Amino acid sequence: MPDKVYEWNRFFQEDLEKGINKTLDHFEKWFAPWHHLSLPWAKLPDDLELRFAEELEDDLRNGKTDSLGFYELLLKDNDFSTNLKNSV
Repeated sequence: MPDKVYEWNRFFQEDLEKGINKTLDHFEKWFAPWHHLSLPWAKLPDDLELRFAEELEDDLRNGKTDSLGFYELLLKDNDFSTNLKNSV
């Protein structure tokens, strides 16, 4: 029984760590040529987008839900709605 405990201990402390490090090295080598590309789905928000999102959250917390006509325009004007959906 102690041999099994020693074997599992060695596996977790040595072999598993080596395997994880080797996997990470391979991933880094694979990803290196691609990391400079701007991936639209992985884009981080800029300061303006973050500020806008924070202001929206504040408005919702404070009960402000007025869309200033934007929501109504989306409902009434199909071309506007379609163009907006296609631009995102």
